Amino acid sequence: MAPAEMVGRIEVLDARVVSRALEGRTLVRVLSLRDTVHLHVRDDALSLPG
Repeated sequence: MAPAEMVGRIEVLDARVVSRALEGRTLVRVLSLRDTVHLHVRDDALSLPG
């Protein structure tokens, strides 16, 4: 999901902040629950099982 699409779903989310976090790898995309893509902060993603 593109950051702009997420802004449409979560009103307080700033697409520029999400883009910078993804580029800086402090926010990562992870296939998790039911093979859907979720955004996690890096440290949380590292603690996920599997």
